[in-house]
Amino acid sequence: MEPYHELIHTVYEYIPRGMNPTTDIEAWSNTSATKRLAEKWAAAQADTTVWLQFCAFMVAVYGKSRVADVTNPHGINRCRQLIIDVSRDAGKADKLVISWSILAPYYEVYRSTADLVTEGGEPRLINRSISYDISPDWGPDTAEEVKALYDYNYLTPFAGSIIIPDIALTYADFGEVTLAKALFTEQII
Repeated sequence: MEPYHELIHTVYEYIPRGMNPTTDIEAWSNTSATKRLAEKWAAAQADTTVWLQFCAFMVAVYGKSRVADVTNPHGINRCRQLIIDVSRDAGKADKLVISWSILAPYYEVYRSTADLVTEGGEPRLINRSISYDISPDWGPDTAEEVKALYDYNYLTPFAGSIIIPDIALTYADFGEVTLAKALFTEQII
């Protein structure tokens, strides 16, 4: 966990410690950490330059018809998300989901049978059958290219599974919040 100490400290800047949003959402929402998250999201919404460049890079690699930005523009989120259709069989949905943190320069990639649904006029991503086996669709050099071009690091599944015990989220209680959930789960607060 030592190499990720600084990253965990970054998470603490944006997610309140020792408070559970499901039991006291008002107090949790009014903490300085949550206010910093709101400011960070507003800044990320105001300057999407790097994100749009990354999306254009993915379109160049996979093709325009296969790439969709599914970031929810409403609420306060900790990441942006992109899905890439890598299906080889018309009857079987197979997608890569890329979650791009706004808190720290990290992203994750996983395989899913993700579907876009519309609720209340807004698109929402439904993930199913998550797997971190992303080859051959995510080439071995892609992580190095993303690092070189955008200064973003790939968070490995091992690192993403590190538990941060003293924070809770609306969908994960104390002892259940992983580094990946803290950095990447797109959740409206």
